[in-house]
Amino acid sequence: MTVLPETVTSALPIADAWSAETETSPSPSPSDQPQQDQEQIGAGPGAFFAIFVIAVLIAILIFDMVRRLRRMRYRRQARVELAEKYGVVDQEFPEGLDDDDVLLDPFERKKRQIAERDAKFEARAARREAKRTNRG
Repeated sequence: MTVLPETVTSALPIADAWSAETETSPSPSPSDQPQQDQEQIGAGPGAFFAIFVIAVLIAILIFDMVRRLRRMRYRRQARVELAEKYGVVDQEFPEGLDDDDVLLDPFERKKRQIAERDAKFEARAARREAKRTNRG
């Protein structure tokens, strides 16, 4: 058995008084709470209804998006066909719609557009230079 120094033993009655004031009662045993069946545990019909409504709204949004995309594609095709039929140069599709453009990915299509624009710019610059040399 170890002997505690006097300073420690003099503090023990204070600790005992403090621990007596702060004691808590034990928590209730599980038998005091009512038992729930496995059928009673769950989200319930309200949560099912909320998830069902969200799923229906998402399905409606997807259906609407597909419809709008289809409409945009048809309008684009109709605009190109009318421009070709009446000989009108459409600002968006001046040469008409190429089948190659549909198959290209967007990055390749943009590179092709930039190269075509640069070629037009260089041709225009060459024509201007030719006019200047003819004047002088």
